Amino acid sequence: MRLRTRAAILVAVATAAVGLTTVPASAATVHRAHIHCFNISWQNGWSATVYYHNTCGSTQHIAVAKGSDTRWCGAVKAHAKGHHKTWLPAGAKVVWRKSC
Repeated sequence: MRLRTRAAILVAVATAAVGLTTVPASAATVHRAHIHCFNISWQNGWSATVYYHNTCGSTQHIAVAKGSDTRWCGAVKAHAKGHHKTWLPAGAKVVWRKSC
């Protein structure tokens, strides 16, 4: 009987520990979009990584901007994939540009 009690306590503690380490779904929301030639995904936050894939047959430009303030702009070769770590404040957008 003591062995069953110990096993039950271990299972309860392990279950509680797993419950403490989970991240709420709302905190881990991934945004996805298609802008001009780019498939993109990102998460808002102090430090966010923007993932992109240029689906066009020529070099295109992508930027992270808030209003007229450009946080980052890069040229992406045809059919290339990549990522860029940046800060995405509220109101910032990932946009297509003719040039940087």
